[in-house]
Amino acid sequence: MIKLLFLLFLPLLLMLKCKCMIEAEWKGKSIHLLIVIKIAGIKIKRFTIPIELLPEPEYQFNRKPKKLTRSDLRKLKKKLDELRRNIFRLNRWLKATLKGFRIDQLNMSAGIGVDSPDISAWLNGGIGIVQAILVQQLAKYFTLTAAPHISIRPGYVKSPFTAVCHCIISVSIAHLMKAGVILLYRRVTNQHKRVGSDLIGTSN
Repeated sequence: MIKLLFLLFLPLLLMLKCKCMIEAEWKGKSIHLLIVIKIAGIKIKRFTIPIELLPEPEYQFNRKPKKLTRSDLRKLKKKLDELRRNIFRLNRWLKATLKGFRIDQLNMSAGIGVDSPDISAWLNGGIGIVQAILVQQLAKYFTLTAAPHISIRPGYVKSPFTAVCHCIISVSIAHLMKAGVILLYRRVTNQHKRVGSDLIGTSN
């Protein structure tokens, strides 16, 4: 009975879409992130992440003080190296998976103000170039279904760097399941290859 119900509802499940709304606001030394995940229009999860940027070696995440030591840096470097190796092995899978994610809306605005108008113009021009490069890289890995909206808001008086980003990403449940199955298959086949090579090495 359970299997029959699963087979009946499987096509409906595959047609569902998951949407993720990301809002980020960066002002001075404060960053505020809001992430809302919805499936079929129903809110599933909501994350609110405040980050306070302080002079190193101290920083705050979720308003919990934390000291950044050399041991932490070594551990972070080790994890990043491991992640880089894994991503390199899964490069084709990762690119194909990300292309199934659609950016339905992307709005970005940023700006800064300094005392000198000339320096302010140069800085805000550089910010605009960085925004354009960021959109170009996103279009390389994701599918943009709507034209991004980019704006520069320079400060006419001395003001800290401010950036606001609003993004909506959608992906079908079918695509997520397909990516998961392919990843599982690759993992199993790689394990069999390693076991086979170990057996050949032992026999030699």
